[in-house]
Amino acid sequence: MTENECEQATDAVQRLVQQELDRTVALLIDVGGETADEDDDALVLYGRLPTGPRPDRVQFRTDRLSAVPAVLAGAEVTDLGNGLSAVRWQ
Repeated sequence: MTENECEQATDAVQRLVQQELDRTVALLIDVGGETADEDDDALVLYGRLPTGPRPDRVQFRTDRLSAVPAVLAGAEVTDLGNGLSAVRWQ
Protein backbone atom coordinates (compact mmCIF):
# COMPACT_ATOMS: atom_id res chain seq x y z
CA MET A 1 0.00 0.00 0.00
CA THR A 2 1.11 3.53 -0.60
CA GLU A 3 1.52 5.91 2.33
CA ASN A 4 -1.71 7.66 1.31
CA GLU A 5 -3.59 4.34 1.17
CA CYS A 6 -2.25 3.43 4.63
CA GLU A 7 -3.49 6.74 6.03
CA GLN A 8 -6.92 6.26 4.44
CA ALA A 9 -7.21 2.75 5.85
CA THR A 10 -6.07 3.90 9.30
CA ASP A 11 -8.57 6.78 9.25
CA ALA A 12 -11.40 4.41 8.33
CA VAL A 13 -10.54 2.01 11.15
CA GLN A 14 -10.19 4.91 13.61
CA ARG A 15 -13.73 6.04 12.77
CA LEU A 16 -14.97 2.51 13.49
CA VAL A 17 -13.03 2.44 16.77
CA GLN A 18 -14.68 5.72 17.80
CA GLN A 19 -18.10 4.15 17.22
CA GLU A 20 -17.14 1.10 19.30
CA LEU A 21 -14.86 2.74 21.87
CA ASP A 22 -16.49 0.95 24.79
CA ARG A 23 -15.60 -2.41 23.17
CA THR A 24 -12.12 -1.40 21.99
CA VAL A 25 -8.93 -2.56 23.69
CA ALA A 26 -6.42 -0.98 21.31
CA LEU A 27 -5.76 -0.16 17.68
CA LEU A 28 -2.39 -1.42 16.43
CA ILE A 29 -0.86 0.23 13.40
CA ASP A 30 1.95 -1.88 12.01
CA VAL A 31 2.49 -0.66 8.47
CA GLY A 32 5.48 -2.94 7.90
CA GLY A 33 3.68 -5.98 9.31
CA GLU A 34 6.76 -6.93 11.30
CA THR A 35 5.16 -7.54 14.69
CA ALA A 36 4.23 -11.17 15.38
CA ASP A 37 0.57 -11.84 16.25
CA GLU A 38 1.51 -13.30 19.63
CA ASP A 39 3.49 -10.14 20.42
CA ASP A 40 0.42 -8.06 19.53
CA ASP A 41 -1.63 -10.09 22.01
CA ALA A 42 1.01 -9.72 24.72
CA LEU A 43 1.07 -5.97 24.15
CA VAL A 44 -2.64 -5.15 24.18
CA LEU A 45 -4.02 -7.93 26.37
CA TYR A 46 -1.26 -8.38 28.94
CA GLY A 47 0.67 -5.09 28.85
CA ARG A 48 4.01 -6.66 27.86
CA LEU A 49 6.29 -5.14 25.26
CA PRO A 50 7.10 -7.36 22.29
CA THR A 51 10.54 -8.95 22.42
CA GLY A 52 11.03 -8.29 18.71
CA PRO A 53 9.76 -5.50 16.46
CA ARG A 54 7.05 -3.24 17.85
CA PRO A 55 4.10 -1.82 15.94
CA ASP A 56 4.61 1.63 14.44
CA ARG A 57 1.91 3.03 16.69
CA VAL A 58 -0.68 1.76 19.14
CA GLN A 59 -3.76 3.64 20.18
CA PHE A 60 -5.08 2.67 23.60
CA ARG A 61 -8.21 3.92 25.25
CA THR A 62 -6.93 6.74 27.41
CA ASP A 63 -8.73 5.35 30.46
CA ARG A 64 -6.80 2.05 30.07
CA LEU A 65 -3.28 3.54 30.04
CA SER A 66 -2.84 2.99 33.78
CA ALA A 67 -3.35 -0.75 33.17
CA VAL A 68 -0.28 -1.00 30.90
CA PRO A 69 2.58 0.82 32.70
CA ALA A 70 5.28 -1.48 31.29
CA VAL A 71 4.16 -0.59 27.76
CA LEU A 72 4.62 3.11 28.47
CA ALA A 73 8.27 2.81 29.57
CA GLY A 74 10.34 4.74 27.05
CA ALA A 75 7.29 5.54 24.92
CA GLU A 76 5.97 8.83 23.64
CA VAL A 77 2.29 9.17 24.59
CA THR A 78 0.00 11.65 22.86
CA ASP A 79 -3.56 12.28 24.00
CA LEU A 80 -5.65 12.36 20.83
CA GLY A 81 -8.51 14.03 22.66
CA ASN A 82 -11.15 11.54 21.51
CA GLY A 83 -10.87 8.92 24.23
CA LEU A 84 -7.71 7.46 22.65
CA SER A 85 -4.03 8.04 23.27
CA ALA A 86 -1.31 7.21 20.74
CA VAL A 87 1.78 5.37 21.97
CA ARG A 88 5.01 5.27 19.93
CA TRP A 89 8.42 3.94 20.77
CA GLN A 90 11.73 5.41 19.62
